Amino acid sequence: MRFYFLFLWCTLLNFILSAQIDVEYFDNPNRVFHLNQIDGKLYFVSYNVLLDIHTGPNESLVYSFDNSSTQLELVLNQINDSLDHVYLFNIYERDENLLVFCLSLNNQTGKRYLTNLIYDSNFENLIDIELFPIEKMRSTWGYQFVSMGNKIIWYFLEFDKMSRQGKSLVRVTFKNGQTHWTRSLFDDGITYTRIYDVYLEEDKEILILNSSDNYRKFLCYDNELNLLYSGFQNTLYQGASRKNPQTWILGGQEGNYNILERFPSRDGPILVMRDLVFNSDTTWISDDYTYLFPEDNSHLVLKNQQQDYTIVQYSNSSLEIPSDSYGFRIMYFNKHGALDRDFEVKEESAMVLDRLNFYENNTVAYGNGNWISPEFIFDPFIIKLTFSDSTTSTEDLWQEAAPPLLKSNLIIDGQLSFNESEIDLQRITIYDINGRLLISGLGVNGDISSLPSGHYFLRYNGLDRVQTERFVKVE
Repeated sequence: MRFYFLFLWCTLLNFILSAQIDVEYFDNPNRVFHLNQIDGKLYFVSYNVLLDIHTGPNESLVYSFDNSSTQLELVLNQINDSLDHVYLFNIYERDENLLVFCLSLNNQTGKRYLTNLIYDSNFENLIDIELFPIEKMRSTWGYQFVSMGNKIIWYFLEFDKMSRQGKSLVRVTFKNGQTHWTRSLFDDGITYTRIYDVYLEEDKEILILNSSDNYRKFLCYDNELNLLYSGFQNTLYQGASRKNPQTWILGGQEGNYNILERFPSRDGPILVMRDLVFNSDTTWISDDYTYLFPEDNSHLVLKNQQQDYTIVQYSNSSLEIPSDSYGFRIMYFNKHGALDRDFEVKEESAMVLDRLNFYENNTVAYGNGNWISPEFIFDPFIIKLTFSDSTTSTEDLWQEAAPPLLKSNLIIDGQLSFNESEIDLQRITIYDINGRLLISGLGVNGDISSLPSGHYFLRYNGLDRVQTERFVKVE
């Protein structure tokens, strides 16, 4: 299936200008790490003491929030005589009870466990404990989670306790009151150190990992966590090859995606969007790119994949670079990876907006963050966002383009034939499967006879759309 979208710029611009966002800030005495809403009640997790994710006991605090004030609900440190609490990930609902998902340590054997603690609805009684052994994990970049409808999935990099090398991927799925634990061993001889991103499709799960030799690698798993295929590809920025930028998948399907990359620069981070082709045969990233926002001064970029949208948030918060646009942006990308909605909130002070959780069909979000003083002192807050706009449907904003560009993807006579007679051939570029630009602008007859036999990518950068297709040339 080909990957393309028609960007109706004028319509989208009018839509973005009519979009509104209402922001409410609430004081918070503790820094929030994770939060969740259950039956209309917001819970969030904070810490009094966080020594190290691998040593216990540490103390987690669970608060509830009622849009005006916070109330302490649970103090968690030692679970029982043999289990110390180490790190609390989040709180979920199971039947009419509360499930506390955390990392625990057996203080007698030294073994670690991903742990479910089942409490009653008032946190008064611990009803049950469920354990899944895990050797060692990273506290930073070592895990990611995705919340899709009634399904929440956590991914963890598991490290060998002695060699400290990544040995497996552990997935924990919460769905319909049940928890499923799965482990998949890495057998490619590569040590992975970070999980950059996770992107879910109906029958596939794509992960972007960082390896110990600092390469970015794409891995595709099925729903049973069996590895289907993998690949890696450097990317070009300002003429230099970059092997490991931070990368997020914004949208796409059937192996064709739109990705967001973040590069450091002399003036601050740069965010760019590119095409990615990732399937069992090819891993390919386009050389050309589109700036999302140059020199965005972003301190933190986070992605939140939802059922119909991928939501990207980032905060303009650098104290080292004076800015008249402190605040944050919330950007909605549709399933094709194209920008659908864009919200911007400007503030007078530097700030970091941390994790947002979206509710009520993505119209309300709760989150947390910190104001940052010139002395680099953090002042934590809870934030509530209410989204509204004058357009209730986006069906008229994005349309699929048809037909495909090429009449045939098998080229025998050395000449490309197009379905559209009026297509501007000067806007056609040809790349090899490694992403190297070979032809920029075609002649009137679409001649590619100078290319040897092989697999290629054709990219059309038109005024009305950007479209990428793959073809094979044979002698």
